Amino acid sequence: EKDQTRAEDVKVFSDRLAGLLETLSPSVSKEKRKAMEDFFWLIQEYKVSLFAQELKTPFPVSKNRLKKKLSEIERMI
Repeated sequence: EKDQTRAEDVKVFSDRLAGLLETLSPSVSKEKRKAMEDFFWLIQEYKVSLFAQELKTPFPVSKNRLKKKLSEIERMI
């Protein structure tokens, strides 16, 4: 049950990233492209923090950090 809840948390962020990628236009800034790539890797690290804690992540990652990064990306041009 815990794993299912965690998987749903990850899916929310993965789905939001997929939505952003679908609407990505050729005129989007390099900064936004980089931020989206960084967000992808944050999601991967979040998966590690949830499902394989013994591997540890190189930096702290949490649902709140993902929300903050997503908000930053959505404000970018």
